[in-house]
Amino acid sequence: KYMPSSSRYRIYIIDEVHMLTLPAFNALLKTLEEPPDHVKFICATTETHKVPVTIISRCQRYDFKRIPMVRIIAHLRTIAGEEGLDIEPSGIAIIAREAEGSMRDAESLLDQVISFAGQKITEKDITDILGIIDRNIIFETSAAMIEGSSVKCLNIVEKIYNHGHDIKEFYKTLMGQFRNLLMSMISDQDQLLDMSDRDKEEIQRQARAAGEEKLHAILNFLINREENLKYSSSPRLILETTLIKLCHVDDFLSFADLLKKVGALEERLAVAAVQDNTSIPRQISDPAKRWDGDGQETAKPSPAYIQEEKTWDGFLAFLAKKNGAMHAILKDWKLDLLEKDQLEIAGEKHSFSSTYFDDKDRYNQLVNFCSEFFDGNIQVKISFRNSDPISKQKEAAKISSEANKTEMTDLSPPVQDVLDLFQGKIVEENINNTGGKK
Repeated sequence: KYMPSSSRYRIYIIDEVHMLTLPAFNALLKTLEEPPDHVKFICATTETHKVPVTIISRCQRYDFKRIPMVRIIAHLRTIAGEEGLDIEPSGIAIIAREAEGSMRDAESLLDQVISFAGQKITEKDITDILGIIDRNIIFETSAAMIEGSSVKCLNIVEKIYNHGHDIKEFYKTLMGQFRNLLMSMISDQDQLLDMSDRDKEEIQRQARAAGEEKLHAILNFLINREENLKYSSSPRLILETTLIKLCHVDDFLSFADLLKKVGALEERLAVAAVQDNTSIPRQISDPAKRWDGDGQETAKPSPAYIQEEKTWDGFLAFLAKKNGAMHAILKDWKLDLLEKDQLEIAGEKHSFSSTYFDDKDRYNQLVNFCSEFFDGNIQVKISFRNSDPISKQKEAAKISSEANKTEMTDLSPPVQDVLDLFQGKIVEENINNTGGKK
């Protein structure tokens, strides 16, 4: 209703528009649908997702991006020159970094520093006024962790604590430091390292000294332990133990390399075993015998015809790639007969797997797999036999022996991991003087 007094348009700026209530948005919607020719609305918000879609669809959207740190530094230097300020270049870089891409925040921080320090401003003045952690301390901490010096790390924590800095804020800054170290190893793009040239050179030097694998390990550990520090009543203790642990990260990397080598060796042995089984036909001790449904041996009409490469073990290796669940069922079954167009296998009676192929679809799938592997129309016959009584007796004796033990061996997780890794067993236990076991 009100015409502009002097200009062409009357401008209405609604800051933090996402804070409007739903009735207010509905009232604004009517105005936006039929806007007067002399009125312009500017809606500002940092949380666009909270603005109703009906409002956004009737506006022109402009997203403001963060200003690069280099441009903020250049602008602050211009202001300092015009105002006759004597400010250290490293101090300007600190203000630009704390602004986090906002020129308005950078100018506000500069005003705070000027009102406190006057015309001559040092880097220490800026860190004291803004209450931030000195950047040099962050670089000293990362260097000490890469070097593996626990003493230096503890001294730095003591210094931070005595200066009254927030431990959690220091931890967050340290995570960002190792993020920058890792980014410098992965990419040379400047936008990934928005910092001064001096800091960038030091970042690259430390990254080369550490290596990408070590930086990955440290950063992952810091991320995983952040939750513990965040809700801990003793954040300093958590920080100290974390830094001490990371100073010895090379020891964990060495053990990880050992596990990788063992895993690679196991894979090579498995491949070699499959090749041996597929190249040498499996011999059946007496192919003229087979098992019937009652677990009794019956005579076979003719000896088994076994192809040179198409063996039962070879089929199991083939099945493992096709259907893991079916392979898990058949890997413990026995081969009774393998002829050119016939396959007979036997499983244990009354076992879980004895009903697996009662499903017609599963049985047909097995027949298709056999026909595909053995290159022909294979007929599959399934039978079951009772478990070996001798094996059952041995298993019962083993269970009875374990049940009669008066004391169970308590193993620490590292010892148990080694036993599982190398498939070892406890040969002897000794009781030391302190009452513990070894």
